[in-house]
Amino acid sequence: MVAEVLAQVSPDDPRAKPLDDALEALQAATRRSEGLLHFVSGHRRLTRPLQAQMRVMPVQRLFARIHRLLATDLAERGIRIANTVEPETLELAVDADLLDQALINLVRNAIEALLDAPQGRIELCARRAEGRIAISVIDNGPGFSPDQREKVFVPFFTTKRRGSGTGLTLARQIAAAHGAPVDVLQTPGGGATVSLLS
Repeated sequence: MVAEVLAQVSPDDPRAKPLDDALEALQAATRRSEGLLHFVSGHRRLTRPLQAQMRVMPVQRLFARIHRLLATDLAERGIRIANTVEPETLELAVDADLLDQALINLVRNAIEALLDAPQGRIELCARRAEGRIAISVIDNGPGFSPDQREKVFVPFFTTKRRGSGTGLTLARQIAAAHGAPVDVLQTPGGGATVSLLS
């Protein structure tokens, strides 16, 4: 309503300045309210206990779903994505919906990290390692500094311009629901590797 009235008032009208100030204040309040709603939504998601409904799934199928869901985001940013599954027939007892959410969050984190990278690349990798299965999201972005690696699982901590700070925390919760830890490492040659170990 203020914007509509302001549009009808000439700039030299004495009411123009107070109306402009009111409009700016209302817009600021709106942005703050949206930020608080985003915070509350993220907090609710992080404090809700997760229970995994396990079933055996081929890892190739899980990765294919992530490709389909994020294909547009990846294509728009010119980021290449590849899969490595060893052996190719590797299967995993998981809650597919929860694991999808964890991987989507991790890939989106990687996409954000690659915003300024000229040749962005993400790899979804699954392989057996020391009797466990490691599912990793690997990127060639800037990676994490040592002090950032200590904080990445703190709720709402973010290194991204538009990040919420909930992606890695939620991924760790989902991993915990599967009885699995999460590792955050530097990718050899540059970038970050986040691995869920089942």
